[in-house]
Amino acid sequence: MSKRKISSPTALARMWEEYKAYCDSYTIKQEVDSTYTTPEGTTTGKSVKEILSPISYTKVGFLAYIGLTRQSFHATYEQDPAYTDIVARIRLECEVDVRAKFETGQINSRLAPLWMSKYGYGTKADAAVEHKADNNLLEMIQQSQADLGDVPEDDEDEV
Repeated sequence: MSKRKISSPTALARMWEEYKAYCDSYTIKQEVDSTYTTPEGTTTGKSVKEILSPISYTKVGFLAYIGLTRQSFHATYEQDPAYTDIVARIRLECEVDVRAKFETGQINSRLAPLWMSKYGYGTKADAAVEHKADNNLLEMIQQSQADLGDVPEDDEDEV
């Protein structure tokens, strides 16, 4: 077996905490219009502001951050019983983080089904509602066809 990049579960936990700090402190640069009032008058200009814009914790992002492939991480660390707790914690904290960002509006809620499906959440209730709506639409179409059933074919162009 080749030498491991991460020497212990404690070292992996430390790297995970560094990654979370990186995600939580992520900033973007945004150009903004600024107006300054001085004794000589008002001046308008553009400036660049750094805005805190946390990014979601993900296992893929973490692996890119530490320079490991999914396959390597899986074979070397996820399969090792000594790393079970930290690997489980990483998965749990990714789920909790993304869920919190949906609940606080940091991530568009329309993306929730896609993101949360990674963690075993489904949209079965939505599927049932859509199915019922499809049935109602089908019933309405059938009723309309029945109501129009007595219209002669020649008169269809005039309608």
